[in-house]
Amino acid sequence: MQQALERRKPVTRRDPRLAEVQARLDQLTPRERDVLLPLVRGYTNREVAEQLDISVKTVDLYRSRVMKRMQAETLAELVGMAIAAGLVDSLALREPARA
Repeated sequence: MQQALERRKPVTRRDPRLAEVQARLDQLTPRERDVLLPLVRGYTNREVAEQLDISVKTVDLYRSRVMKRMQAETLAELVGMAIAAGLVDSLALREPARA
């Protein structure tokens, strides 16, 4: 997650909305960041739990905290913030499932 945050495109400081989103991202804890990226890429809570080797209830807790800290009312709004901040590419949100 840290590598993704460091590789993201620089936020243009001229737009106060983007600066505000960046400030919210900067306030997330490392574990909240670990949960944020797969969520905005389209993975389910169960898939995130498997990736991070934690329980689904723990993912639910961190997802709730991320939504609150980011001031997002919906997952779609959170995804939009992540795209605007350059965390994810809007055309490649989720890797295709493998057979």
